[in-house]
Amino acid sequence: MAGNPAAKPKFFELLPHLIALMRLTFLRQLIGAGSADRVIFVLGRCCVEDFLEVILLAGNGAGIAAAKILRGLYERAVTMVHLIGNPQEVQAFLEYNRVSEHKLMQAVLQIHGEGAVSKEVKELREMQFQAVKENYMIDDCKKCGTKRLNHTWNKLDVVSMAKKTPWLKKYLVPGYYIPMSYAHSTVHSMLARLEAGPEGGISFNAGPQPEQADASLKTAHILILYIIREQFKHFNLDDPAQLRQRAELEYPEIWPSEAAPGSEAQNPEQ
Repeated sequence: MAGNPAAKPKFFELLPHLIALMRLTFLRQLIGAGSADRVIFVLGRCCVEDFLEVILLAGNGAGIAAAKILRGLYERAVTMVHLIGNPQEVQAFLEYNRVSEHKLMQAVLQIHGEGAVSKEVKELREMQFQAVKENYMIDDCKKCGTKRLNHTWNKLDVVSMAKKTPWLKKYLVPGYYIPMSYAHSTVHSMLARLEAGPEGGISFNAGPQPEQADASLKTAHILILYIIREQFKHFNLDDPAQLRQRAELEYPEIWPSEAAPGSEAQNPEQ
């Protein structure tokens, strides 16, 4: 393996400890939880699903595919942490779905014609959209006083949100920018698959990508540990067997050049 030859075997050797921790954190029911707690819990659980997909892809050498999944994991982690710190914004997060559904309907109508959506659905989507539309209007031209509908649920974008939390800021490049360069139609995503031919030509490299696999797995691993930290803090979870401490200490054992979660100067509370 081009990255760290010992990393992945060690990762899979110790993976059962991390699986036990994820089960402790997420295999439970929320009883009497409000909307904020439900959203925070489900976002965290979705991150676990993303993490398992990264393991599957990276473990089979599909490093670029793993990076594409990693980008979604990172974005969900950012949203989760932001809502933990700003629970009053959960409603705005939820109600933006009405805007998204309206946008989707408009696209369907433009492409497939008016008959593609029933009158009842059109009226319902329009009513739901109009009820929340003003909450998502932002300045378009301050000089002329015009406004436009925001492209997302919050006035802060993902990067701005991430920079407010030290550990998310630390992994912004490997968790967001680099994966995004593979997910989008970029020169970088093309060059990553090209190789020089023996006669001076080029060919498409359809083989495994071990370096990207290691990088994606390493970043996803540290992110899921921090996500679990946030869940423990928010929900006051008990850990009598100290599963979290063991899983965190095993991270630098698997990735020797890396530090355990929380070892930086500014870190999430224990």
